Amino acid sequence: MEYYCSTCDETVAENPCPDCFSTTDPRDEEARTAEAAKIAANVKRRAGTGSSLHAAPSLATQRIPVANIAPKRPPKPEGQEEVRPPEKPKSVAPGDEWGAPLEGQRNVEQILAEGYEVFLSVGIGGSGKTELLASYQKEGYASRFVKAQDRVVPTALKTLRFYTVRVDGRKVGFVDTSGESFAQLYPDDQVGQIKEVRKEDVGFLRLVSQNLGGLILLVDLGRLWAPQSGDWADAKQQKILVWILMLLRWLRLGDGEVPEGVAIRDHVDKVVRRLKKKLDVPVLVLFSKADALAGTTLPEPPRSSWLGSKGPQRTVLPSGEQPLLLAHHYLRDLSSALAEHAENYRFDFAHSLVTDPDSGAVKDHEACGVDLSLQWLLDSRWQRKRWYSRFEPSTQTLIAWQEKLDQWTRRGQRWRRLPEPEVLKF
Repeated sequence: MEYYCSTCDETVAENPCPDCFSTTDPRDEEARTAEAAKIAANVKRRAGTGSSLHAAPSLATQRIPVANIAPKRPPKPEGQEEVRPPEKPKSVAPGDEWGAPLEGQRNVEQILAEGYEVFLSVGIGGSGKTELLASYQKEGYASRFVKAQDRVVPTALKTLRFYTVRVDGRKVGFVDTSGESFAQLYPDDQVGQIKEVRKEDVGFLRLVSQNLGGLILLVDLGRLWAPQSGDWADAKQQKILVWILMLLRWLRLGDGEVPEGVAIRDHVDKVVRRLKKKLDVPVLVLFSKADALAGTTLPEPPRSSWLGSKGPQRTVLPSGEQPLLLAHHYLRDLSSALAEHAENYRFDFAHSLVTDPDSGAVKDHEACGVDLSLQWLLDSRWQRKRWYSRFEPSTQTLIAWQEKLDQWTRRGQRWRRLPEPEVLKF
Protein backbone atom coordinates (compact mmCIF):
# COMPACT_ATOMS: atom_id res chain seq x y z
CA MET A 1 0.00 0.00 0.00
CA GLU A 2 1.18 3.51 -0.81
CA TYR A 3 0.74 6.53 1.47
CA TYR A 4 0.96 10.25 0.88
CA CYS A 5 2.94 12.49 3.26
CA SER A 6 1.67 16.07 3.10
CA THR A 7 4.72 17.36 4.99
CA CYS A 8 7.26 15.95 2.53
CA ASP A 9 4.84 16.12 -0.44
CA GLU A 10 5.88 12.61 -1.45
CA THR A 11 4.52 9.12 -1.81
CA VAL A 12 5.89 6.80 0.86
CA ALA A 13 5.49 3.10 1.67
CA GLU A 14 5.01 3.39 5.43
CA ASN A 15 2.82 5.07 8.00
CA PRO A 16 4.14 7.22 9.67
CA CYS A 17 6.53 8.79 7.18
CA PRO A 18 10.04 7.32 7.64
CA ASP A 19 11.62 10.74 6.94
CA CYS A 20 9.63 13.24 9.01
CA PHE A 21 7.58 10.78 11.16
CA SER A 22 4.34 12.60 10.23
CA THR A 23 1.04 10.69 9.95
CA THR A 24 0.35 9.80 6.32
CA ASP A 25 -2.84 9.09 4.35
CA PRO A 26 -3.51 6.11 2.06
CA ARG A 27 -2.78 7.03 -1.56
CA ASP A 28 -6.04 5.88 -3.21
CA GLU A 29 -9.67 6.27 -2.13
CA GLU A 30 -10.31 2.51 -2.03
CA ALA A 31 -7.47 1.92 0.42
CA ARG A 32 -8.61 4.91 2.51
CA THR A 33 -12.11 3.46 2.79
CA ALA A 34 -10.76 0.02 3.72
CA GLU A 35 -8.55 1.42 6.47
CA ALA A 36 -11.37 3.60 7.82
CA ALA A 37 -13.70 0.59 7.93
CA LYS A 38 -11.05 -1.44 9.74
CA ILE A 39 -10.65 1.24 12.41
CA ALA A 40 -14.43 1.61 12.77
CA ALA A 41 -14.83 -2.14 13.25
CA ASN A 42 -12.12 -2.16 15.89
CA VAL A 43 -13.77 0.73 17.76
CA LYS A 44 -17.16 -1.00 17.59
CA ARG A 45 -15.66 -4.26 18.88
CA ARG A 46 -14.04 -2.54 21.85
CA ALA A 47 -17.25 -0.67 22.66
CA GLY A 48 -19.27 -3.89 22.53
CA THR A 49 -17.00 -5.68 24.99
CA GLY A 50 -17.74 -3.15 27.71
CA SER A 51 -14.43 -1.37 27.50
CA SER A 52 -14.17 1.65 29.76
CA LEU A 53 -12.44 3.57 26.97
CA HIS A 54 -14.57 6.10 25.11
CA ALA A 55 -15.05 5.14 21.50
CA ALA A 56 -13.12 7.43 19.20
CA PRO A 57 -14.90 8.80 16.12
CA SER A 58 -14.37 6.57 13.12
CA LEU A 59 -12.46 7.83 10.14
CA ALA A 60 -15.39 6.66 8.03
CA THR A 61 -17.65 9.29 9.64
CA GLN A 62 -15.19 12.15 9.27
CA ARG A 63 -15.02 14.51 6.35
CA ILE A 64 -11.41 14.48 5.27
CA PRO A 65 -10.33 17.72 3.53
CA VAL A 66 -9.72 17.30 -0.14
CA ALA A 67 -6.42 19.15 0.26
CA ASN A 68 -5.05 16.19 2.20
CA ILE A 69 -5.73 13.81 -0.67
CA ALA A 70 -3.01 14.35 -3.24
CA PRO A 71 -3.94 13.64 -6.83
CA LYS A 72 -1.93 11.11 -8.71
CA ARG A 73 0.97 12.68 -10.51
CA PRO A 74 0.69 12.60 -14.28
CA PRO A 75 3.27 10.44 -16.03
CA LYS A 76 6.31 12.41 -17.12
CA PRO A 77 7.07 12.69 -20.85
CA GLU A 78 9.78 10.46 -22.17
CA GLY A 79 13.25 11.95 -21.94
CA GLN A 80 12.18 14.55 -19.39
CA GLU A 81 13.41 14.34 -15.80
CA GLU A 82 10.96 14.81 -13.00
CA VAL A 83 11.45 18.09 -11.14
CA ARG A 84 11.12 17.50 -7.38
CA PRO A 85 10.73 20.28 -4.82
CA PRO A 86 13.71 20.91 -2.56
CA GLU A 87 13.82 18.75 0.54
CA LYS A 88 12.70 20.41 3.72
CA PRO A 89 15.27 20.43 6.53
CA LYS A 90 14.48 17.91 9.24
CA SER A 91 13.91 19.48 12.59
CA VAL A 92 16.00 17.96 15.39
CA ALA A 93 14.98 18.56 18.97
CA PRO A 94 17.72 19.70 21.36
CA GLY A 95 19.73 16.68 22.46
CA ASP A 96 18.23 14.30 19.88
CA GLU A 97 21.56 14.05 18.10
CA TRP A 98 22.81 12.09 21.14
CA GLY A 99 19.86 9.71 21.19
CA ALA A 100 20.84 7.81 18.04
CA PRO A 101 23.34 4.92 18.25
CA LEU A 102 26.97 5.94 17.87
CA GLU A 103 28.77 5.11 14.66
CA GLY A 104 30.14 1.60 14.97
CA GLN A 105 27.77 0.67 17.81
CA ARG A 106 26.07 -2.03 15.72
CA ASN A 107 29.42 -3.70 15.11
CA VAL A 108 30.16 -3.61 18.83
CA GLU A 109 26.79 -5.22 19.54
CA GLN A 110 27.63 -8.10 17.18
CA ILE A 111 31.04 -8.60 18.79
CA LEU A 112 29.58 -8.59 22.30
CA ALA A 113 27.04 -11.18 21.23
CA GLU A 114 30.01 -13.52 20.73
CA GLY A 115 30.83 -13.30 24.45
CA TYR A 116 33.72 -10.85 24.47
CA GLU A 117 34.85 -9.27 27.73
CA VAL A 118 34.68 -5.47 27.56
CA PHE A 119 37.27 -3.09 29.00
CA LEU A 120 36.14 0.52 28.69
CA SER A 121 38.51 3.51 28.63
CA VAL A 122 37.01 6.71 30.07
CA GLY A 123 38.38 10.25 30.01
CA ILE A 124 37.78 13.70 28.60
CA GLY A 125 38.80 14.62 25.08
CA GLY A 126 42.57 14.73 24.62
CA SER A 127 43.40 12.78 27.79
CA GLY A 128 45.15 10.09 25.74
CA LYS A 129 42.67 7.18 25.72
CA THR A 130 43.28 6.05 22.14
CA GLU A 131 47.04 6.63 22.36
CA LEU A 132 47.16 4.56 25.54
CA LEU A 133 45.37 1.62 23.93
CA ALA A 134 47.56 1.80 20.84
CA SER A 135 50.67 1.68 23.06
CA TYR A 136 49.67 -1.63 24.61
CA GLN A 137 52.26 -4.03 23.22
CA LYS A 138 50.43 -7.01 21.76
CA GLU A 139 51.24 -8.74 18.50
CA GLY A 140 49.04 -7.48 15.68
CA TYR A 141 47.12 -5.21 18.04
CA ALA A 142 48.76 -1.79 17.68
CA SER A 143 48.71 -2.04 13.88
CA ARG A 144 44.93 -1.54 13.86
CA PHE A 145 45.19 2.06 15.05
CA VAL A 146 45.37 4.80 12.41
CA LYS A 147 48.42 7.04 12.81
CA ALA A 148 49.37 10.42 11.38
CA GLN A 149 52.81 11.92 11.94
CA ASP A 150 53.71 9.24 14.51
CA ARG A 151 50.57 10.01 16.52
CA VAL A 152 47.41 7.97 16.83
CA VAL A 153 44.36 9.61 15.30
CA PRO A 154 41.81 10.22 18.10
CA THR A 155 38.42 8.54 17.99
CA ALA A 156 35.95 10.78 16.20
CA LEU A 157 32.93 12.31 17.91
CA LYS A 158 29.86 10.02 18.16
CA THR A 159 31.99 7.00 17.22
CA LEU A 160 32.40 3.73 19.10
CA ARG A 161 35.39 1.52 18.39
CA PHE A 162 36.16 -2.02 19.59
CA TYR A 163 39.69 -3.45 19.53
CA THR A 164 40.04 -7.17 20.16
CA VAL A 165 43.21 -8.54 21.76
CA ARG A 166 44.34 -12.03 22.76
CA VAL A 167 44.86 -12.50 26.49
CA ASP A 168 45.46 -16.06 27.70
CA GLY A 169 42.96 -17.48 25.25
CA ARG A 170 40.17 -15.20 26.53
CA LYS A 171 37.89 -13.15 24.31
CA VAL A 172 38.93 -9.65 25.34
CA GLY A 173 38.46 -6.26 23.75
CA PHE A 174 38.83 -2.55 24.51
CA VAL A 175 36.01 -0.12 23.82
CA ASP A 176 37.03 3.42 22.90
CA THR A 177 34.93 6.48 22.19
CA SER A 178 35.52 10.22 22.08
CA GLY A 179 36.03 12.05 25.34
CA GLU A 180 33.29 14.48 24.33
CA SER A 181 30.80 11.61 24.66
CA PHE A 182 31.58 11.34 28.38
CA ALA A 183 31.59 15.11 28.90
CA GLN A 184 28.17 15.35 27.25
CA LEU A 185 26.80 12.87 29.78
CA TYR A 186 27.73 15.09 32.72
CA PRO A 187 24.49 16.73 33.92
CA ASP A 188 26.03 20.22 34.32
CA ASP A 189 26.81 22.49 31.40
CA GLN A 190 29.72 24.86 30.88
CA VAL A 191 28.26 27.59 33.09
CA GLY A 192 27.24 25.25 35.91
CA GLN A 193 23.56 25.01 34.99
CA ILE A 194 21.82 21.64 35.32
CA LYS A 195 21.03 20.09 31.95
CA GLU A 196 18.76 17.17 31.15
CA VAL A 197 20.38 13.82 30.38
CA ARG A 198 18.07 11.25 28.82
CA LYS A 199 18.29 7.51 29.20
CA GLU A 200 18.84 7.25 25.44
CA ASP A 201 22.07 9.21 25.89
CA VAL A 202 23.61 6.44 27.97
CA GLY A 203 22.80 3.77 25.39
CA PHE A 204 26.45 2.95 24.66
CA LEU A 205 27.18 2.63 28.40
CA ARG A 206 24.21 0.28 28.77
CA LEU A 207 25.66 -1.80 25.94
CA VAL A 208 29.17 -2.18 27.38
CA SER A 209 27.91 -2.72 30.94
CA GLN A 210 26.53 -6.12 29.94
CA ASN A 211 29.92 -7.81 29.54
CA LEU A 212 32.03 -5.31 31.46
CA GLY A 213 35.34 -6.76 32.58
CA GLY A 214 37.12 -3.63 33.81
CA LEU A 215 37.49 0.14 33.60
CA ILE A 216 40.34 2.48 32.69
CA LEU A 217 39.90 6.02 34.02
CA LEU A 218 42.36 8.54 32.59
CA VAL A 219 43.14 11.78 34.42
CA ASP A 220 45.24 14.50 32.83
CA LEU A 221 46.61 16.13 35.99
CA GLY A 222 48.26 18.95 34.06
CA ARG A 223 44.95 20.14 32.63
CA LEU A 224 43.12 19.42 35.89
CA TRP A 225 45.39 21.78 37.85
CA ALA A 226 45.87 24.30 35.03
CA PRO A 227 42.74 24.21 32.82
CA GLN A 228 43.13 25.29 29.23
CA SER A 229 41.22 28.34 28.12
CA GLY A 230 37.84 27.47 26.67
CA ASP A 231 37.84 23.81 27.72
CA TRP A 232 35.39 23.61 30.61
CA ALA A 233 35.86 19.83 31.04
CA ASP A 234 39.49 20.20 32.20
CA ALA A 235 38.65 21.25 35.75
CA LYS A 236 35.64 18.88 35.91
CA GLN A 237 37.57 15.69 35.18
CA GLN A 238 36.98 14.21 38.62
CA LYS A 239 33.26 14.97 38.56
CA ILE A 240 32.84 13.50 35.07
CA LEU A 241 34.64 10.28 36.03
CA VAL A 242 32.61 9.99 39.25
CA TRP A 243 29.38 10.39 37.27
CA ILE A 244 30.43 7.65 34.81
CA LEU A 245 31.17 5.36 37.78
CA MET A 246 27.68 6.00 39.15
CA LEU A 247 26.05 5.40 35.78
CA LEU A 248 27.83 2.07 35.29
CA ARG A 249 26.96 0.93 38.80
CA TRP A 250 23.33 1.88 38.18
CA LEU A 251 23.25 0.10 34.81
CA ARG A 252 25.07 -2.99 36.03
CA LEU A 253 23.60 -3.45 39.52
CA GLY A 254 20.55 -1.17 39.67
CA ASP A 255 17.30 -1.02 37.73
CA GLY A 256 18.80 0.73 34.71
CA GLU A 257 15.46 2.44 34.01
CA VAL A 258 14.19 5.95 34.63
CA PRO A 259 10.55 6.57 35.66
CA GLU A 260 8.55 8.94 33.49
CA GLY A 261 9.00 12.57 34.47
CA VAL A 262 11.99 11.93 36.77
CA ALA A 263 15.40 13.47 36.04
CA ILE A 264 18.03 10.79 35.40
CA ARG A 265 20.48 12.60 37.68
CA ASP A 266 18.17 12.41 40.69
CA HIS A 267 17.08 8.85 39.96
CA VAL A 268 20.60 7.47 39.51
CA ASP A 269 21.77 9.15 42.71
CA LYS A 270 18.78 7.73 44.62
CA VAL A 271 19.22 4.17 43.33
CA VAL A 272 23.00 4.08 43.78
CA ARG A 273 22.73 5.26 47.40
CA ARG A 274 20.52 2.26 48.18
CA LEU A 275 22.73 -0.31 46.49
CA LYS A 276 24.76 -2.52 48.78
CA LYS A 277 26.89 -4.14 46.10
CA LYS A 278 29.75 -2.27 44.46
CA LEU A 279 31.16 -2.66 40.97
CA ASP A 280 32.72 -6.12 40.88
CA VAL A 281 35.19 -5.25 38.09
CA PRO A 282 38.70 -3.79 38.57
CA VAL A 283 39.09 -0.05 38.02
CA LEU A 284 42.47 1.28 36.88
CA VAL A 285 43.07 5.02 37.33
CA LEU A 286 45.98 6.26 35.24
CA PHE A 287 47.58 9.68 35.44
CA SER A 288 48.20 10.07 31.72
CA LYS A 289 51.02 11.99 30.04
CA ALA A 290 53.21 11.43 33.11
CA ASP A 291 56.31 12.64 31.26
CA ALA A 292 54.75 16.11 31.00
CA LEU A 293 54.07 16.20 34.76
CA ALA A 294 57.74 16.23 35.76
CA GLY A 295 58.45 19.55 37.45
CA THR A 296 54.78 20.55 37.72
CA THR A 297 54.08 22.45 40.94
CA LEU A 298 51.54 20.74 43.16
CA PRO A 299 48.53 22.87 44.10
CA GLU A 300 47.44 23.32 47.69
CA PRO A 301 45.76 20.06 48.79
CA PRO A 302 42.01 20.57 49.43
CA ARG A 303 41.98 18.89 52.83
CA SER A 304 44.72 21.13 54.31
CA SER A 305 42.90 24.43 53.76
CA TRP A 306 41.15 24.26 57.14
CA LEU A 307 44.51 24.33 58.92
CA GLY A 308 44.80 28.02 58.08
CA SER A 309 48.30 27.78 56.65
CA LYS A 310 49.66 26.67 53.32
CA GLY A 311 52.22 23.93 53.29
CA PRO A 312 55.47 24.27 51.32
CA GLN A 313 54.94 23.79 47.60
CA ARG A 314 56.92 21.19 45.72
CA THR A 315 56.98 19.71 42.24
CA VAL A 316 55.81 16.34 40.97
CA LEU A 317 58.30 13.57 40.31
CA PRO A 318 56.24 10.83 38.63
CA SER A 319 58.95 8.17 38.84
CA GLY A 320 59.26 8.62 42.61
CA GLU A 321 55.70 9.47 43.68
CA GLN A 322 53.32 7.04 45.33
CA PRO A 323 50.19 7.30 43.12
CA LEU A 324 47.80 6.17 45.86
CA LEU A 325 49.00 8.84 48.27
CA LEU A 326 48.92 11.49 45.55
CA ALA A 327 45.26 10.64 44.84
CA HIS A 328 44.50 10.50 48.57
CA HIS A 329 45.68 14.10 49.05
CA TYR A 330 44.90 15.78 45.73
CA LEU A 331 41.99 13.82 44.18
CA ARG A 332 39.64 13.56 47.12
CA ASP A 333 36.44 13.41 45.04
CA LEU A 334 37.66 10.57 42.85
CA SER A 335 39.26 8.65 45.74
CA SER A 336 36.07 8.82 47.80
CA ALA A 337 33.94 7.78 44.82
CA LEU A 338 36.12 4.74 44.11
CA ALA A 339 35.87 3.66 47.75
CA GLU A 340 32.10 4.01 47.53
CA HIS A 341 31.40 2.47 44.12
CA ALA A 342 34.22 -0.03 43.35
CA GLU A 343 35.54 -3.13 45.09
CA ASN A 344 39.03 -3.11 43.56
CA TYR A 345 40.95 -0.17 42.13
CA ARG A 346 44.48 1.04 41.58
CA PHE A 347 46.28 4.32 40.80
CA ASP A 348 49.33 4.60 38.58
CA PHE A 349 51.34 6.89 36.28
CA ALA A 350 51.68 6.15 32.59
CA HIS A 351 52.59 7.87 29.36
CA SER A 352 52.30 6.68 25.78
CA LEU A 353 55.03 8.75 24.16
CA VAL A 354 57.40 11.65 24.78
CA THR A 355 57.31 14.69 22.50
CA ASP A 356 59.71 17.56 21.96
CA PRO A 357 58.33 20.63 23.79
CA ASP A 358 59.39 22.99 20.99
CA SER A 359 58.58 21.14 17.79
CA GLY A 360 56.03 18.64 19.11
CA ALA A 361 57.85 15.79 17.34
CA VAL A 362 57.79 12.36 18.93
CA LYS A 363 61.09 11.69 20.73
CA ASP A 364 60.34 8.41 22.47
CA HIS A 365 57.96 5.85 20.98
CA GLU A 366 58.13 3.46 23.91
CA ALA A 367 55.23 3.55 26.35
CA CYS A 368 56.06 3.75 30.06
CA GLY A 369 53.94 1.92 32.60
CA VAL A 370 51.18 1.02 30.14
CA ASP A 371 51.89 -2.70 29.82
CA LEU A 372 52.34 -3.30 33.56
CA SER A 373 49.18 -1.40 34.45
CA LEU A 374 47.06 -3.19 31.87
CA GLN A 375 48.45 -6.53 32.99
CA TRP A 376 46.98 -5.82 36.42
CA LEU A 377 43.65 -4.91 34.84
CA LEU A 378 43.57 -7.97 32.55
CA ASP A 379 44.72 -10.46 35.19
CA SER A 380 42.51 -13.55 35.11
CA ARG A 381 42.23 -13.51 38.92
CA TRP A 382 39.48 -10.89 38.62
CA GLN A 383 37.35 -13.46 36.81
CA ARG A 384 37.98 -16.04 39.53
CA LYS A 385 37.52 -13.55 42.33
CA ARG A 386 33.89 -12.96 41.44
CA TRP A 387 33.11 -16.40 42.82
CA TYR A 388 34.63 -15.77 46.24
CA SER A 389 34.74 -11.96 46.47
CA ARG A 390 32.85 -12.00 49.77
CA PHE A 391 35.84 -13.73 51.38
CA GLU A 392 38.46 -11.25 50.09
CA PRO A 393 38.91 -7.70 51.40
CA SER A 394 38.22 -4.78 49.09
CA THR A 395 40.84 -2.21 48.16
CA GLN A 396 39.36 0.28 50.61
CA THR A 397 39.62 -2.28 53.43
CA LEU A 398 43.28 -2.91 52.60
CA ILE A 399 43.94 0.84 52.63
CA ALA A 400 42.28 1.18 56.03
CA TRP A 401 44.44 -1.67 57.38
CA GLN A 402 47.55 0.02 55.99
CA GLU A 403 46.63 3.30 57.68
CA LYS A 404 46.30 1.49 61.02
CA LEU A 405 49.59 -0.28 60.51
CA ASP A 406 51.31 3.02 59.66
CA GLN A 407 50.06 4.53 62.90
CA TRP A 408 51.68 1.72 64.88
CA THR A 409 54.94 1.97 62.93
CA ARG A 410 55.04 5.79 63.10
CA ARG A 411 54.48 6.25 59.38
CA GLY A 412 51.02 7.75 59.73
CA GLN A 413 52.25 11.21 58.79
CA ARG A 414 52.15 10.32 55.09
CA TRP A 415 48.36 10.02 55.29
CA ARG A 416 48.14 13.57 56.65
CA ARG A 417 50.64 15.13 54.29
CA LEU A 418 52.06 13.97 50.95
CA PRO A 419 55.61 12.69 51.53
CA GLU A 420 58.56 13.68 49.44
CA PRO A 421 59.13 11.53 46.34
CA GLU A 422 61.69 8.77 46.46
CA VAL A 423 64.38 9.43 43.90
CA LEU A 424 64.97 6.23 41.95
CA LYS A 425 68.45 5.37 40.75
CA PHE A 426 68.83 3.45 37.51
